[in-house]
Amino acid sequence: MDIRELIFPNNHWVRLGLYLVFILILGRFKSMFTARIFWAAFFLVPAVIILYGLATGRVQNAGTWWNTLSLVMGLGMGVLGLLVLFPQLAKLLPQPKPKKCKVCGQPADDVFIVDGGKAEGIYCRRHVMENFERAFKAFMYPFVVFHPEQERAGCATMYPYYALDEMVNKFHFEKQARDNVQRCIERISGKCNKCGENKAQVAYFRKGILTWAGSGPQLAKVNAVPQLLCLECTLKQITPALAANKEHYSDNGLFAPYKQAGVYVNTYL
Repeated sequence: MDIRELIFPNNHWVRLGLYLVFILILGRFKSMFTARIFWAAFFLVPAVIILYGLATGRVQNAGTWWNTLSLVMGLGMGVLGLLVLFPQLAKLLPQPKPKKCKVCGQPADDVFIVDGGKAEGIYCRRHVMENFERAFKAFMYPFVVFHPEQERAGCATMYPYYALDEMVNKFHFEKQARDNVQRCIERISGKCNKCGENKAQVAYFRKGILTWAGSGPQLAKVNAVPQLLCLECTLKQITPALAANKEHYSDNGLFAPYKQAGVYVNTYL
């Protein structure tokens, strides 16, 4: 008998269907059956059906891709069922090496990005923020900053910087968006609007100025007048939001400004 005749023909199909219905009904009686037993049975019984058919010689054409797939499926469901029933077995499986901060050695998941895409290292929140502030203060070019929106879906794990020359060709922003960022940068002059002492270097837009669509931030539609701030005053505006991010900067990470004038703006990952 072919394995397909063991699993899919009417008799076995009906048996398996009745089994699933029975298990689902039992799952509703939590006073009689715990959730763990329910889910363990959900995986283990089909695994036994499949592996028993393979082991008892009721299967023809052994070695075919279908039999191999069935063996993998049966073993996989069996392992899942055992892990559900005996969760302590998970400790026997290879565990990923824990990530540690490059500075202090504490558990860490925040990635610091330099040169527009190179992961410089993994840090705890405190030290990734220190690296970010250091790089921010050392940057020589004027640039635009839109207030972080890490709470927005699809934006939490990165706060990127885009250099002007790369916005269209590399990151596929519209040319109008790039030109609008350029116009904002050209506004930067004089002293900081907040402290009145340091040289203005940033065109800063508070939260709520930027509008969003399905494709991301609508940079081309920004027509508000930015605050012209120094680096120190800009950091005071944005670092609380960045430090309070509930997610880790674990995908594209927290960017240092790089290369030339550009823009800090959240985009969908």
